Amino acid sequence: SAEITRGLKRATPASDSGPLHQVIGHIRRAKRIMVLSGAGISVACGVPDFRSKGGIYDLIGDMDLELPQPECLFDLEYFQDDPKPFYQLAKKLLPAFLNKRKQGGEGGDRVETF
Repeated sequence: SAEITRGLKRATPASDSGPLHQVIGHIRRAKRIMVLSGAGISVACGVPDFRSKGGIYDLIGDMDLELPQPECLFDLEYFQDDPKPFYQLAKKLLPAFLNKRKQGGEGGDRVETF
C-alpha cells in the first residue's frame, strides 16, 4: 500500500549494505509480495481465529462439510484427496473478508486471488 511505500522511503538503515537495507531494496523492486505470518494476524483482516466461539472450527462444523474433524480441512493429504471442502470454506470466508475491508479498510488496499 501507499503507507508501506512511504515508510520504506523514510527508512534509513544504519548501513547501506546491512540486512535491513537489503530487505528494503527487495521490497522496493518487487512486483508482488507475499507475507507469511503466525496465527492471529488474519483476525485483524476479518478472518476469524480457529478455536474461539464463532471461530473457523465452529464455522466448519456449521457448514456440514462431512469432515471427520475440522482440522482435516487444513491437512495437505486430505486436501489432495478432496479439495472441495477447503474451497467451500474459502468461498464463504472471502465475501466477509472483502466486505470488512470495504467498510474499514485503508485506501489503496486490494485483494488479489490467483
